[in-house]
Amino acid sequence: MFVIGLDVGTTGTKALLIDENGKQQGRGYQGYKTIPGEGGIVEQRAEDWWEASVKAVKEACAGCEKSQVAALALSTQGASSLLVDADFHAIGNAVTWMDKRAMKEVEELEKKAGKGYYYSKTGWELSASLDACKMLWLKRNRREDAERALKFISTLEYMNYHLTGNAVIDPTNAAIRQMMDIQTWRWDEKILGDIGISSELLPEIKRTGEYLGTLTGNAAVELGLPAEVKVYNGAHDQYCCALGSGSVENGDLLLGTGTAWAVMSITDRPMLTKSGISPARHVVPGLWGALSSISGGGIVLDWWKDQMGGFTYEALNDGAVQKLGREEELMFFPYLTGAGCPVWDDRAKGTLTGLELKHDKLDVAVAVMEGIVFHTAMLLEDYRENGAQINSLRVMGGALNSRVWMLMLQAVLDCEVIRVTQTDAACVGAAMIAAVEYGIYKDYPMAVRTMVTYERMPDVSVKLKTFYRKKYEAYKKNWIIVREIYHSTGKKGVAI
Repeated sequence: MFVIGLDVGTTGTKALLIDENGKQQGRGYQGYKTIPGEGGIVEQRAEDWWEASVKAVKEACAGCEKSQVAALALSTQGASSLLVDADFHAIGNAVTWMDKRAMKEVEELEKKAGKGYYYSKTGWELSASLDACKMLWLKRNRREDAERALKFISTLEYMNYHLTGNAVIDPTNAAIRQMMDIQTWRWDEKILGDIGISSELLPEIKRTGEYLGTLTGNAAVELGLPAEVKVYNGAHDQYCCALGSGSVENGDLLLGTGTAWAVMSITDRPMLTKSGISPARHVVPGLWGALSSISGGGIVLDWWKDQMGGFTYEALNDGAVQKLGREEELMFFPYLTGAGCPVWDDRAKGTLTGLELKHDKLDVAVAVMEGIVFHTAMLLEDYRENGAQINSLRVMGGALNSRVWMLMLQAVLDCEVIRVTQTDAACVGAAMIAAVEYGIYKDYPMAVRTMVTYERMPDVSVKLKTFYRKKYEAYKKNWIIVREIYHSTGKKGVAI
């Protein structure tokens, strides 16, 4: 017996075929492009999501007995949305979560609702990238399209419709669309009124994992699967990653490390904070996720390597590990795109301090990596100050390939660090939804024990921990001074 986890992401779709013993038996992938434009536009063809899914599923299932495929569930990018007509055909392209065209609408909706209303209701600060502002923009700038639209949907609903004929969303995806009350799982009437739309334009919200039906005849033919395959309501990709990393208990903390770094704390209550951490219901009943992103992340190290370093990642890791715990004063503040949660400062810039003639490229590389880890530590402090219990940190993504990253994380962060060796966690999480709901496993903790692989890290030396705890405290004090520099200059950088 097999289940399929299908992850419809920003740059492509992955499919995993997993057996009842939690073992991967097949994998498929098909990429697609975004379509950039003037004024912050970043669009995507919704048709690409389905076409890529067909190819990925066929590739994943190529070597299996198709009659043994029992169930399927989705992991999807959030807040990439589109209008569809009465035949459920896309009206134009999807407006992705990276799109920034609706900046003016942010100010207008915040003025109507009052500061903090959107965050308190939806768990997300009002943003041009999310759907409340984008829908208002579409009404004004694509009026004819908006008027003939049957629905305004996102990736999950589009895919659910193609699979089963039911355009249903789940609470984790509905939350990031910024029109749902996260407490009641209902579209918020005040928000809809301020936008000027009816709830009839939006999809039905059903719990994550709810049974949606079997494959339609067309879907079965295109995917090459039996029509009897059962489809269960999926989740936002970050919540599927939480499942696929084994983060299913209060006190678990997930750190995703790639081009961007993201943190999700698993809590027993919604976490609304001054720093704007975003809560939503976890897939596991009774739990919540609290999501935030880290300023910089892997993209900052990529920038240094490409523009300043001249190293491969292998050479960087081999050389940098010899530099750990040596330079107390050399610090890098990784805010090349401004400082995010919990600092939130658009004026912040990337800043290197304490540089001397003795320092080389590897010294600077270590400082860049330290700055990203120090910001991660600041974020964890904010979680704790807001009542989050943190028992362990599960790390997944690119940092696992770097001994330097892992040693830093262990030395700086005041919790156990666990390596999630399970790859394609979003796909695994989606497959886990299908497996639990179909009845292969009685609950998510049992599924985690079977489907997720990880390893605990050996302790780092007391000497390295002492060095980094001391440097971290100095980093926080120096950040206050560095931040003031960018608040004491005019637009052209001239002191005033």
